[in-house]
Amino acid sequence: MYKGVSGNVIGYLSGTDDSAKAQGFYENSNPCYSIFSHLFDSFPAHFHINVDAKARGQKVGSLLIQAYIDHLTHKNIPGVHVVTSPAAQNVDFYGQNQFSYREEKECNGVPLLFMGRSL
Repeated sequence: MYKGVSGNVIGYLSGTDDSAKAQGFYENSNPCYSIFSHLFDSFPAHFHINVDAKARGQKVGSLLIQAYIDHLTHKNIPGVHVVTSPAAQNVDFYGQNQFSYREEKECNGVPLLFMGRSL
């Protein structure tokens, strides 16, 4: 969680360091969760991030990601990933944050982009 100068929360990151273990939980709500499971050994951690639109472009998201990367590195996790749309605006943001591995697939007619970062 990241708070602005006013004390209000302006961003958060939530994740798991073991996507394979979380698979059973997420498959109930997201049938596409396991489409990239063959990559979970190399990039086992994943996260969801949200930053208030007014705070975007101020490095809040990058600071949240770096704090999570530090946590994962301390736990000797070999990699982390996010899944987004290949056409989403956040693709460049993740690229700037060293998510260099990319793999595209389609699930239920929806294009998905897996972006991984080795640690």
